[in-house]
Amino acid sequence: MSLVPSLLREDRWAYLQYGEDASRGQELFDMHADPNQFTNLAESNERANEVRRLQSKLKLCQIDNSPQFSISRLPGACIQ
Repeated sequence: MSLVPSLLREDRWAYLQYGEDASRGQELFDMHADPNQFTNLAESNERANEVRRLQSKLKLCQIDNSPQFSISRLPGACIQ
C-alpha cells in the first residue's frame, strides 16, 4: 500500500494525511512558526480543533473538487 499523502495547504497550515481516514498517520505544520516543517503538531491537544477542521476541508476538496480549492499537480494535494 502506498504512503503517498493527501495534502491541504493554507497560508498558515500544511496538513498531510496518510490513508483516506488518516489511519496511516497525519502531520500538521504551522508554516508561519515552522516553515521548515520540523515540528509535527497533529497530535497536539492544543491543535485538535485545527486538525478536525483541516480533515473536513481536505475531504471536501477530494470529494467535490470544489472551485474554492486548486488541485496541484501533486497527487492528493489541494491548496486554498
